[in-house]
Amino acid sequence: MSLCVIARNEEPRIGHCLESAAPYVDEIVVVDTGSTDGTPDVAAAAGALVFKAPWPDSFAAARNASLDAATGKYIFVMDADDVLPKGSGELLRRMVKERAQCDAAFNAQVRIPPGPSEFSPSVVDHVKLFPNRADIRYTFRIHEQVLPSLRRVGLPVLPSDLYVVHEHYDRSPEGQARKRLRDFRLLDMDLRDQPNHPFTLFNLGMTYLLATREYEAAAQCLRRSLDGSDWRDSIVRKAYALLTTARVCQEEWGEAITANEQGRSHYPDDAELLFLGGQVYQRLKRFDEARSALERLVSRGDDPEFRSCDVGLRTYRGRHELALLVGRMGSTEHSREMLAEVAATWPDYLPARIDLAGALLALGRREDARVVLAAVPHAPGIAAELQRLWDALGGAPPAHAPGRW
Repeated sequence: MSLCVIARNEEPRIGHCLESAAPYVDEIVVVDTGSTDGTPDVAAAAGALVFKAPWPDSFAAARNASLDAATGKYIFVMDADDVLPKGSGELLRRMVKERAQCDAAFNAQVRIPPGPSEFSPSVVDHVKLFPNRADIRYTFRIHEQVLPSLRRVGLPVLPSDLYVVHEHYDRSPEGQARKRLRDFRLLDMDLRDQPNHPFTLFNLGMTYLLATREYEAAAQCLRRSLDGSDWRDSIVRKAYALLTTARVCQEEWGEAITANEQGRSHYPDDAELLFLGGQVYQRLKRFDEARSALERLVSRGDDPEFRSCDVGLRTYRGRHELALLVGRMGSTEHSREMLAEVAATWPDYLPARIDLAGALLALGRREDARVVLAAVPHAPGIAAELQRLWDALGGAPPAHAPGRW
């Protein structure tokens, strides 16, 4: 098995990546695309075969260069800021030993820890393990994909419990600004190569939405992507969720629910679409439909399709939203009970603890609210609401956080 990694100026991160995977693979191939730091030396010290190549303005081309250099029967792909945990590495090794025929590819989770003002991690499914064959290669300059190649040669993609942790993602404003410039440039090149391709339009819409907050541009690209897609394509459920979100950001509630309902007509149990539907129905004061969507969300399990969503939607986030809805519908005590259950079951999900204190305050239980708040540690995403509740109670928050989240 060959681990294949592409890298450029990843000196602070790539050592951890390669060292985490080294015990479970037979060779490590790193294609360095023009580093000006010590990335090649760090990779070589970790046991990698390092190949230097100029940046080809295409992540697919860089990935394919790493595949060209690999000699293993199976390929495992990681990013330089990924880490392979021990249990997942051991599973990877067992899977390859058991698949001597090299007759399938495997999906794996990329687990993304929450950012500084977030309280829930996300997962994105990627094909990361597949046979080393000359007819299996990546396409698209950005958000490169091996799935079209696998489908073209008729190789099945099977689910697995493999995962990597996207541990060292650069969230700095400078890093994000560089990423936006690069992404738009490569997306424009992809569109010139394949005008109106649904996948490129999907990625362009996502970038407009999440990176530059150009909501109408995002909505237009996502709509064009959906119009050119088959509903069974792997991007479609996410495209409907992004289109719903773009319309929500524009406060176009009617268009938001139309996009959401169209998506759920194809994917009635998709977690993100159900969660968004519950929120938009509430804005339209269609509370019974909101409750139906959220109850369906928390009562169903995840499906085996490709996912890109918050891991808490079916558990703490979905139950939290349902509890808030119940309160808006007039059942304040029931809402408090539900919030208390979420806070007790998932104590690291601080928004539920904040809203539990708010529900207690609304019920006139000021001392109980004070006890709940006193146990909530400081965190950026809740600081303003935490202060507001302390002000409502007539007392300042503790000088020091009771614990570290």
